[in-house]
Amino acid sequence: MPNRIGQKGISALPTILVLGGVIMNIAIAATLGVFLIVSSGFGDRLSAEALAAAHAGIKDGMLKVARNKDFTTSTGGYTFPVGNRAVTVIVCRDLPECGGTGKTKVTAIGNAMTRKRTLEAILTVSPFGEINMQSLAEVSS
Repeated sequence: MPNRIGQKGISALPTILVLGGVIMNIAIAATLGVFLIVSSGFGDRLSAEALAAAHAGIKDGMLKVARNKDFTTSTGGYTFPVGNRAVTVIVCRDLPECGGTGKTKVTAIGNAMTRKRTLEAILTVSPFGEINMQSLAEVSS
């Protein structure tokens, strides 16, 4: 008769390892699924916040042009915070890439963490300071 002392738990170890692996796979899959669901909604929210910041930038650029009809910015534009987001505004006028002579282009790039949304507005400014928006469009960045 062979000695069976110490061999009673020999089948428990593989069983525990297999069950532990299955439970770990289920937990990882569930965590990944929840992360993807949450991040997709969060990404939409960030994108909407970036668009709202870009709209605020367009309004600010229009306000600066209303105060000074010859207002332009340097190449990099200017940046200001909108809540806890940021927007960069670039204003150019009387150049072919700005819509042509007599036109002013306001470009606003709204940033919300990893999301960016860009809006462009083409304005006409009368000699009396009246501003008319010819177009407002989102451009891909």
